[in-house]
Amino acid sequence: MAIFTVLSLSLTWDVASELIFFVRVTRFPNIGSLYTWIQIASLTAIGIASFAAFALVTTTAIRIDRLQIFSITLAFGLLAEGILIGLHRGHSFDLPFASQIYYWLNMTLGFCVGFGSSYREKDIEALERLVARFCVLLVIATWAGIVALEVVRITTGAAFYIGYPSEQLLLPLAHYGQRRRWLVVLLILITFALTGKRGPLVASAFMLIYFIAMGHLRRSLIPAAVIALSLSMLPSVVSTMENHGWVSEDSLAGRAVHKWKITFEYATTDATIASSGRNLEIQYAMPQLDRPLDWFLGLGYGWSFHYPDDESPYHFVHLSYLNYVMTYGVAGAGLLFSAIAAALLAIWRNALVAGSRPLLQMIPPFLGGCLLTAFTDHLLGIYLVFWIFLGLGLQLAIRRNITTE
Repeated sequence: MAIFTVLSLSLTWDVASELIFFVRVTRFPNIGSLYTWIQIASLTAIGIASFAAFALVTTTAIRIDRLQIFSITLAFGLLAEGILIGLHRGHSFDLPFASQIYYWLNMTLGFCVGFGSSYREKDIEALERLVARFCVLLVIATWAGIVALEVVRITTGAAFYIGYPSEQLLLPLAHYGQRRRWLVVLLILITFALTGKRGPLVASAFMLIYFIAMGHLRRSLIPAAVIALSLSMLPSVVSTMENHGWVSEDSLAGRAVHKWKITFEYATTDATIASSGRNLEIQYAMPQLDRPLDWFLGLGYGWSFHYPDDESPYHFVHLSYLNYVMTYGVAGAGLLFSAIAAALLAIWRNALVAGSRPLLQMIPPFLGGCLLTAFTDHLLGIYLVFWIFLGLGLQLAIRRNITTE
């Protein structure tokens, strides 16, 4: 099945990215031709994924129903809108244009792979084993990368900035949370805290509430209140730890504590420092939507913004949702967000039913964690695994309804 190949390759890339990140930071901190290579890779991926997406849609093993027709129509409608609006505005086919089509291909290809397959019982069991094995590898690879970088930093005295990636741990967190492996869940939560990644840490709080409440809203009230109280005490705890020197400023924990401290200290006085420059992205990008029609239809493929003192001519906002609004407008992005919400609701409702597969039960918290992280990172554009599991979860939910009726 196509999903085994695509999902295996995607998760293998997540594991290998730890090694790539280590090599890039330690050996090639400044890559002058980085954008050129990204453009070449994007164009290559566009060609390969285009044929693959069409093949998956036309040779799917299951009957094409109204939901699939709507999904395909929406996806290719967004593609047509993005290209036509971009060409109308005079955008050239350079890196931003290619990158935004690549984001569209990630979405369409991932969803088609997940949703356009016919799942027998043995296929689902094989997928569960595949996810379980890669979750182990992702946890090990992430910690191996962190330890290796810390060893290099300590032994060489390197002053490079280390921002450890951790978004790939959302899948293991969903997997082990669903199986109630609380020690591994705790290890992943500690990893999120040490990396200083605020988006995944907030997402992990939501996922933890979900696991404790078993997905039920009423049961989530008490754990949500406890976690909210704990988070409200975090600023004073962080300030106390740094002021009393309980952690070394140069240590892994010390850097994370310092990052959280400046986030809280400057939250109301300097949004640029508190948000790591996210507010500047919005400040420079939003003025391009200067007409009501721009808000409605977007800027199309090829838009970007430029920092005045930055050598790079192309930048995008980290906020995934604003990227979609800027590209497709309120009309296209609104349809896309509504479709995601409807799919997530269907998956969640079927995952709560007694006797549902563990694979289906872990998908709602994983998708929810990704959607929360997308507020601080362009995760939806680049993370193929999210779209695969969105399509997979929706297909499993539909399949379950069919088998129980």
